[in-house]
Amino acid sequence: MAIASEKLCEKVIDGAAFSDIFQNMTNELNSFIAGVAAKRSAYHKEMGLTYIKDMGAKMGESGTKFARVMSTEIGLDGRESRASIYCFIALEDGETKALGSVKRGDVMKPASWKAPAKHARGNIFDADNGLKNCSEYGPAYMRG
Repeated sequence: MAIASEKLCEKVIDGAAFSDIFQNMTNELNSFIAGVAAKRSAYHKEMGLTYIKDMGAKMGESGTKFARVMSTEIGLDGRESRASIYCFIALEDGETKALGSVKRGDVMKPASWKAPAKHARGNIFDADNGLKNCSEYGPAYMRG
């Protein structure tokens, strides 16, 4: 999948600049972000949205346990006009009171600006790169 604009998918992950956790996940994270940007851009073209130039995704701030992936809108003037949380990616295996068991690479729906929701919606190390249960607006709700 070719990304039409450099602004659609900002690959800001540089293995040298991040910890060992990021160095091992760089390719998968970049691939996930590119896939999200492609889904959002395809939706923009399909719907013929005229109030923005395009839609994309980028890596947001990261903590020690989770990386934040942001969804963006590119305004008609070419600048990023909005950003919101698309999902969180688990950076390490662990156990938390609120989330239970979490595996490295899990894609989590956001519960708020700072915290992921319970239950993984996919994993970036899967064959589908964690995009199977993701739409242009974020990971799917749990069914059943």
